[in-house]
Amino acid sequence: MRESGILALGAIAEGCIDDVQAYLPQLVPWLIQTLNDPKPLIRSITCWSLSRYSKWVVAKHSEGATESDGYLRPLMQELLKRVLDHNKKVQEAACSAFATLEEDALLQLVPYLEPILQNLMFAFGKYQARAPSTAHHARTPAHQHATPRHATPRHATPRHAT
Repeated sequence: MRESGILALGAIAEGCIDDVQAYLPQLVPWLIQTLNDPKPLIRSITCWSLSRYSKWVVAKHSEGATESDGYLRPLMQELLKRVLDHNKKVQEAACSAFATLEEDALLQLVPYLEPILQNLMFAFGKYQARAPSTAHHARTPAHQHATPRHATPRHATPRHAT
């Protein structure tokens, strides 16, 4: 039943955003918390549903609202945790959701770039043998949006052996 509800929340994100927007200040934190559900299916669906609201999260952050850190930072942190989830489907959903968040946030994630890259490089190293495309999918947008100031050797991405 919860799976269906969370799936429905993600499904209505685009077409009904004006109607659901008033409820997002309560729904988004609940969805972020749901990323810690014991069921992998719930975590995976929640990643997807949250990705559908990433533009709203980014817009709230851009507005500089006092609760903005209550959305962007926790969403980013929890998605990065799910990138390291023990369940492969959750990892893939989290990588996809994080990539969507990165595309929507662009330079707003620059203050968090170092922990983002550390996490994704750790995931890349951990899963390189098992699922290199999953880790690569998540890290690609991060290094594309890095400014020259962040393009230091400590932020360098690992190279594939050819």
